[in-house]
Amino acid sequence: MDGRLRGLLCAVAGAGPALLCAARPRGMLRDVLTFRWFAAPVPDSLPVSQVYGWCFAECGRVLLRDDAGKIGMPGGKPEPGETREETLHREAMEECQIMLDSPVYLGYQEVTPSDGARPYAQMRYAVRIASFLPRAVDPDKGRMYRRLLTPVHRAPARLDWGVPNLLQAAAAALVAEVQLGLDPDASGVDGYRD
Repeated sequence: MDGRLRGLLCAVAGAGPALLCAARPRGMLRDVLTFRWFAAPVPDSLPVSQVYGWCFAECGRVLLRDDAGKIGMPGGKPEPGETREETLHREAMEECQIMLDSPVYLGYQEVTPSDGARPYAQMRYAVRIASFLPRAVDPDKGRMYRRLLTPVHRAPARLDWGVPNLLQAAAAALVAEVQLGLDPDASGVDGYRD
């Protein structure tokens, strides 16, 4: 892991389970969401609304979904009866036509709306891409996404999800290197896999 992510990990080491928090407007200014990253299991009392994956290609870059310039990660809402891992596998196939190996749990992002609505969790995993299939239309959205492969240290800026996303990227890079046997610093260039 290069100095960019290693420095970030050192800066937050020992900070406790709620590492960082950020607020971001949702729609109008009075409707603000607060995000906190936890490298811990999701409490039973917190509903899970989304499951997303830091999906790593063999080259060490992470795959992002490009929807006509709007960048996101593969993932989405769990369906009734699905495990969280099954949600990630299904969403990755539907959105990006990728087969995944076994995901490694990273943690969750707690989202708290300012309007008094109940907080919820967005789970994050790191996973190796087993194979790329030909691109196809997402059956849920009716659109075909491009598959952007980018170095993990560039992903937070491309996603524009705020400070907690930096911690997720650092955790994903560490898992990619240590547990998935990939080099997240091997390729420093962006490229599409269409």
